[in-house]
Amino acid sequence: MKRFLLIGFGALALAVQALAGSISTTFDPTTGDSSLNGFSIGDVWRNTRTENNFVAVNVTPGSVVWRMAERLLCSGATLTSNAADTNELALGTCTVPANAMGSNGILRISGAFSYTNSGNNKSIRVRIGGIGGTIIQGITTTTSTNISTFTILQNRTTATQVGWMSGTTSQMFAGLAASTVTTSVDTTADTTIVFTGQKASAGETLSLEQFMVELIRPDIR
Repeated sequence: MKRFLLIGFGALALAVQALAGSISTTFDPTTGDSSLNGFSIGDVWRNTRTENNFVAVNVTPGSVVWRMAERLLCSGATLTSNAADTNELALGTCTVPANAMGSNGILRISGAFSYTNSGNNKSIRVRIGGIGGTIIQGITTTTSTNISTFTILQNRTTATQVGWMSGTTSQMFAGLAASTVTTSVDTTADTTIVFTGQKASAGETLSLEQFMVELIRPDIR
């Protein structure tokens, strides 16, 4: 029998799901959730608080592996433009649910921007913690018409500290002299990723064409 059958009448609803190979509960599986508790390869475990789904890929006691399905948290493909001013404005937002990243989860964050080709600065930023939060990627561009952003953010073995490569460069795939940056962010609470734009000249354009935030978690093993 699965472990939910062992914890009493109050877990009856979960037990019924467990027998069907699909479980919905408010916490993640652990390495103790093995064949000894009745789990089988292919069983699906859904954490209803974080909305993360895990699949059992090994249920051998002592070698248990639960794998979280890679998850698209947010995406957008509607053109969003700055107002005719020089303020930094939010063009796209994504809420990362509390505890969804766990202690070492990864966010893969990408965006695509278009803007006026001129000698005036156009500043593009990705922030964590809202419009006033920490900049995790910042790019200033002038004489081109579009640019794509990409960065990877990861919890550093704790749900309250994140790390990423230097957020002040557009050369994300080039060799850099910058070191990894870390800061305190409490991902046990809802956290907001914001894509922003700011123009030096109010009469020019700066638009977010599309964005995507993906969540990846290492295996539970």
